[in-house]
Parts: sequence; structure tokens; C-alpha cells
Amino acid sequence: MDSHFFDDLGADSMVMAQFCARGGKQPDLPSVSIKDIYQHPTIRSLAAPATTEVATPVSTRQYVHCGALQVLLLLGYSYLTAHVLELGFEWISASSDVVDIYLRLVLFGGAFFLGM
Repeated sequence: MDSHFFDDLGADSMVMAQFCARGGKQPDLPSVSIKDIYQHPTIRSLAAPATTEVATPVSTRQYVHCGALQVLLLLGYSYLTAHVLELGFEWISASSDVVDIYLRLVLFGGAFFLGM
């Protein structure tokens, strides 16, 4: 009853997934998810009555502020990316030699990729 599924009994995630699937097919047994198995890794803790925490919903004001901040971050990131690309294009096109343009393009592309 108190043996740990993983540590004491040698079960792994695949065995416990099969256990959950087979248990869900039995109409006289309550369904058990793999999340329940990880939260309650013994038979005793799995059989104990569940105490569920109810998340408190956020207010409409907090919801709107979160969305507005996400939009502002997206716009700021987009502006910064466009500005860096513009500076890179100006730096690459400032050269007149084909080899120098190629080398600048490769250098800027690599730096931009690492920056992203």
C-alpha cells in the first residue's frame, strides 16, 4: 500500500500509462490520469480523497492589462527587429566589392541568427 510505484516497484511511465488506460476501461473503477499517478505515487495516496485547489479567476482589468502588455512587447520587439535589419542592410549595401558584400552578408546573417 505504501510502496512507491517508481522507486520501490520499478514501474516506469509506459507501465503507468498502460495502468491508467486499463483502469479507465473498467466501469466500476474511477478513472486515474498519469498526472494523478505522479502526484500520488503510492496506492494509499492515490486512494485518499482528492483535495482540489480551485484557481481564483483574474479580474477583467488584469486580463486586459496582460493583453495590452503582450501587444506592447510584440510591437517593441518587431520595431527592434526591423531597425536591426535596416541597419544591417545599410551596412551590407555600403560596400562596393562583391566579395566584401558576401562576407558582410554572411557575418550579419550569423550575428542576426545568434541574436534571435
